[in-house]
Amino acid sequence: MSGKLEQRNHIADLLPWLKQWHNAPNPEYGMGLGDYFAGFLGEEARKQRAAVEALSDSRFGGPL
Repeated sequence: MSGKLEQRNHIADLLPWLKQWHNAPNPEYGMGLGDYFAGFLGEEARKQRAAVEALSDSRFGGPL
């Protein structure tokens, strides 16, 4: 598995935690980190023509 795909896998698995605990507005990103990474994953899923949920699916290496 490529390193970039593996990173997306881990971010997808951590997204609920990021949104719950680290989604206060961050001045460096202009939004909460949960929202920032949700947008990142959405864009990556769009590039692969897949659902965001598929980024942590077993066919992409499975969850942590």
